Amino acid sequence: MIDKTLMNKGLGDMAAEGGRKHSSLLLCSLSLNLILASLFLRASPFFRRDEELTWSREAAAEAEAAATVSCSGHGRAFLDGDLSEDGSLVCDCNSCYAGTDCSEFLSD
Repeated sequence: MIDKTLMNKGLGDMAAEGGRKHSSLLLCSLSLNLILASLFLRASPFFRRDEELTWSREAAAEAEAAATVSCSGHGRAFLDGDLSEDGSLVCDCNSCYAGTDCSEFLSD
């Protein structure tokens, strides 16, 4: 049997109900997308505050300090290497060089 309520409704009324339903779903979807996007951007490392990245700034400063130690091109200073009496980094010289800055050539 045919439902009389459907017969009494016009096509315009049915389209209006579907339009309202779709617009409310669209509004919910947009709201959820905005909430999730804001949460993602807060967690992203590109939008974090400077005070949250202090460990990386300290590591970069330590690496720069090790890079500034002059070893005459015949050795390297490592962060986890030897330290002098005053706590500064010491050059780890190649096998045939010696000295505080690896400038002394060792002959056999």
